[in-house]
Amino acid sequence: MIREILDEVSADRAHEHIVNITREVPQRLAGSPELRWMAHYVRDAMEAVGVPATVYDLDALVSFPGTASLRLLTPEVRELRCLPFCHIRSTDEKGIEGELVFVGAGTEKDYEGKDVRGKITLSELSYSPPRQEKERIGSAKGAIGHVMMNWGPSDCEIIAYGSIKAVWGNPTPETIKNMPSTPCVTVSRATGERLRDLCKKGPVRVWMSAQSPEEWRTTQITIGRLEGCEEPDKAILIGGHMDAWGGGVSCNAVGNAAVLELARAFAKHRDKVKRSVWFTLWSGHETGTMTGSTWFCDHFWDELDTKGLIYINVDSPGLVGATEYNTRSSSELLRFHKEVEAKLLPGVHCRRVRLTRIGDMSFVGLGIPTLSPRIAYSEEQVKAWNGADLGPWHHSTEMTLDTVDMKVLQKDLAVYVGLVGRLSNEPVLPYDFTPVGQEMVKRLDELAPKASKELALGELQERARRFDSLATQLEKRVQALRQQERWPLSPKALAANRSLMRISRILNAPTSAINGKWDQDLYGLTTLRTVFPSLYSIEELARMNPEALETRAVQTRLVRNRNWIGDCLKEAVSTAESALESLA
Repeated sequence: MIREILDEVSADRAHEHIVNITREVPQRLAGSPELRWMAHYVRDAMEAVGVPATVYDLDALVSFPGTASLRLLTPEVRELRCLPFCHIRSTDEKGIEGELVFVGAGTEKDYEGKDVRGKITLSELSYSPPRQEKERIGSAKGAIGHVMMNWGPSDCEIIAYGSIKAVWGNPTPETIKNMPSTPCVTVSRATGERLRDLCKKGPVRVWMSAQSPEEWRTTQITIGRLEGCEEPDKAILIGGHMDAWGGGVSCNAVGNAAVLELARAFAKHRDKVKRSVWFTLWSGHETGTMTGSTWFCDHFWDELDTKGLIYINVDSPGLVGATEYNTRSSSELLRFHKEVEAKLLPGVHCRRVRLTRIGDMSFVGLGIPTLSPRIAYSEEQVKAWNGADLGPWHHSTEMTLDTVDMKVLQKDLAVYVGLVGRLSNEPVLPYDFTPVGQEMVKRLDELAPKASKELALGELQERARRFDSLATQLEKRVQALRQQERWPLSPKALAANRSLMRISRILNAPTSAINGKWDQDLYGLTTLRTVFPSLYSIEELARMNPEALETRAVQTRLVRNRNWIGDCLKEAVSTAESALESLA
């Protein structure tokens, strides 16, 4: 079946969708008529090839680019080109004035030895950390405003759009306090480097004004469902965001076109697709910060919990000049996606990064494992572009048709076919928890010596080691079962799949999230880069005043987080033991 779909899927057909979309609505912002047009376009395209699709309306807190001004006051006077970010705290007509302080990438470490209280920061746009986290950290340090220079080569004059809203999805009473509290503007790389060089020579003072409206709007998502012929009550989700800035091609008309082409190709061979495939197109990604995918997670919770096997994020495939393959993945999918890549991308250098919460990965807390793969630029190229891993044109009006290459997209499509094809047709799910066990043991061994007696992690370490051992045994038995199972599924295969899904549901939240299963974490939060992010503060606790109220509060929270993780580990161990018994 996979070979037939590989022969069928065509980047040239996808190109027709790219042209149609960007000719009609190059910029497609959530809550706009252009986005509504887009939602119905992808619905009609899926239904035309026999995939039933639905457009859902939802309310989302979104923002639109307003106006901004930036003026250099000292050591010289000059007007500087800029754009406002969305979801900012807008200034009044008087604007704000202050000393400009260069803070590098804007991480916590970059602020060491710097006092930015009452000042305006200058930072480099990158995903380390994302712009949302830069604003959060800088504002917590007392900055009154932020200037972020775009990525790209040093002489690049492109200015990018963006949002700085860290709250994932619509705000709640608990998260509304984390909405942006400062004005922020973005400048080109060339302008930013000139300002950076001035800051290194002496005091620099700037004035800025920025406004971007923020309001509740009705926006749309579109979901197409191709029902499996053997096990329709299990589903692979594949899709990405359809809202876009500027030219809108490389981010993300090309991804949307890829999803539509996959829907066409799989629908043509629906009689061989054993499990269901859901083709998901979101809005509220660029502004709103994942409101569409979060809404779907919230309102289809039980169905996703019962049926969801994986979410594959399709964002900016087919980039012109991209040469390597880069996959962000949940660890239980590591062996699986590496096998697919090795078979379909012979000779291509493949890099894997442990999944971090970016993009529309709104299902991690629920426990659905996630992949975000695409052909990417080499590390050397990204470095030469000062971190522009999606090209210097990313999020700008320069995202035109020449930023994508159909030959590269054809390769991306092949891997998507391999991933979806195997997941939909292999009788036994390809989850392997041995990397998960190893990661958990390693992280707890790192944290244990730093934990206080009250926070002793010994019990967690024992449970993690027990799970690590069980995961190795379980994979051996499941691998043997994979070799012999055929459709229709035997009771043993059904039981094994239930156990594999259950373990994934149990461990994804504590290993990858802070706010647990039923909530969302702040976008780009630095702590989410670690395993067991809710224990991250253990490393900070030793540096805090032991008598301070804040220290005691952190200690109390850590104890509760430890108990949550311990409970999850205990349940994972029990589930793995039962699975081994059933496979004996």
